[in-house]
Amino acid sequence: MERNMKFSREYEVRGFEIDENYHLKPYHIASYFQDAMAQNFADNMLAAYDLQKEGRTWVLSDLCIDFLHQMPRWRTSVLVETWVSSIRGFRLTIDFRVSDSRGTPISQGSSSWVIVKKPGNRPEKIEPYARKLGEPHSPLYPGYRFHEPDLDGSPSPLPYGACGLRHPWEEDQKAWSICQPIRSYDIDFNGHVSNIRYIAGAVEAIPVELRSSLRPSSFRIKYLREAVLDQVLVSEVRTVHEDSDAIEYHHILKECESAVEFSRMVSVWKR
Repeated sequence: MERNMKFSREYEVRGFEIDENYHLKPYHIASYFQDAMAQNFADNMLAAYDLQKEGRTWVLSDLCIDFLHQMPRWRTSVLVETWVSSIRGFRLTIDFRVSDSRGTPISQGSSSWVIVKKPGNRPEKIEPYARKLGEPHSPLYPGYRFHEPDLDGSPSPLPYGACGLRHPWEEDQKAWSICQPIRSYDIDFNGHVSNIRYIAGAVEAIPVELRSSLRPSSFRIKYLREAVLDQVLVSEVRTVHEDSDAIEYHHILKECESAVEFSRMVSVWKR
């Protein structure tokens, strides 16, 4: 009999996760999803600390999040469901859905993961690990394919074609940038910047007076490299499309001195 691969966990929106209107900050959807996923991994002896015993670790290469409804308010509960939707070569695709206390879906998305061998970040075949979670089923985005992960330190594999980055930035586009020193509270258990921090850093470059009048529609993130303590990052954002209904921003997070890129993101916001 096929095992039920879907894993669910309930979370209460906490005070340090909300904005000035008492709604969950959008990037914390990714926090809930990844915690639920990690809980499932731990139940199946696939947690990061399990892999560390073998000199291996998980690497997130891509993440997409669609926002379907208004973010939940403080002290309300949400249900997070995660499941494996694809096992292919070196890649494990995990989808998720977040619903409010009434069962209304408020967000959903997909993520791409690989296991690498340390040192050198050599990718490992994913199937022997992923099969512990059961058989893939019910992809949220049938036919959708993430760009292949960059694991060898080579230049960015997505100049303008992947992750929705369709063309170079033009001089007449609205643009903003901010510097962001990496502090110890940005570092996760792997010793580098948490992937949630990349999203928050990208969003932070959008002027607050603009963000406060918009609601998120979708995020598409490509993770390129690991950032570590005391590096200074520059978060750049430009408006690439704007109409009466929505604004599309393209984001780059890079090191201040070397301009080496750590992530790219496309975000769409509704008016």
